[in-house]
Amino acid sequence: MFNILDFIDSKDVREYNTKTEFLPIEQAVLIELSKKATLSQKIEGLKFILNKYSEEEFQSKNVGILSECDLDFRGKDYVNTIKPKDKISFKGIVANQVRAYESALNKRYEKDDDVIYIAEYVENHGGEKDINGYEFFKDYDSAYEYIVKSKEEYVQNNWDIGNIDVSIKRKGFYDIKDEKRTKNYDYKFNSNLEIIDVYYPLNIEEPEYTISYFFISIPHPFEAGNLVKAICGSEESDVYYGVIRAVDVDKEVDRHRGCGDFTDIATCVNTVYEYKGKMYYGHEHIEVTQLENCSPDELPENEKEMLMLMSDVIKNEIDGEELLCNYSENIV
Repeated sequence: MFNILDFIDSKDVREYNTKTEFLPIEQAVLIELSKKATLSQKIEGLKFILNKYSEEEFQSKNVGILSECDLDFRGKDYVNTIKPKDKISFKGIVANQVRAYESALNKRYEKDDDVIYIAEYVENHGGEKDINGYEFFKDYDSAYEYIVKSKEEYVQNNWDIGNIDVSIKRKGFYDIKDEKRTKNYDYKFNSNLEIIDVYYPLNIEEPEYTISYFFISIPHPFEAGNLVKAICGSEESDVYYGVIRAVDVDKEVDRHRGCGDFTDIATCVNTVYEYKGKMYYGHEHIEVTQLENCSPDELPENEKEMLMLMSDVIKNEIDGEELLCNYSENIV
């Protein structure tokens, strides 16, 4: 039975929205945002809302759209071909997304002498990967068999599979016949070796919106100063911690903004990290569907004191001077 809440990865945001009636296009965006749902589950969910709602029900003024300035990196000619929001079919975009996903899945088995498959089952340590975890194959089935055997080896040896990156890349040989690299596809897997995402070539000559171009304001329970954990992947180990920096109060009055940008679905989170024995500050914009409140006891020991002090400053329980006094021994 379809339930849009199943596609909200955060248990806190999921519980907060048990009575929220999401519009059809909002449901499509939530499905797209999920990092835990498999690609098959996303396709099934998108097909469900396509069958349930009419073209008129999909149309909405309450959804933001990627602005032209955000599209500018694609080139002026590309930007000029993008249709204004009131001239596009939201339902048509969702249907095109489903077709693109299914076409990409079918590409796995398409025979082509000018294509190779790169199988990846590698440990990822803070962005540094083991280059020995890549193998090359002429067909998808052989590449998939490689990642299955790689996982079996890890399981048999009781090695940690929580920080493993798994993918199969379909690469076309780069030559004058395929200068747009239209044969390149990248299939991402979870630890169960299920496809959770696929990157496929966009049609630059006839550009169209995808669901990722749309932004919605998602009701959430977070407040400035909250300690949170960010679940930023399909695995429970893909977690880091921080403090909510601020919350856009305008959305309490008007739930959706007309123009739309990434801040409609994300909030700024202050973070700290240790490097060579010293603590450093940073911040990230994280989708609210990936955030959950956490207690001080859940925080990593090396980050705990700084994050709690930062939380107190944001909530105006202490001032900046007191923060420096409490943590001066680690100031670089």
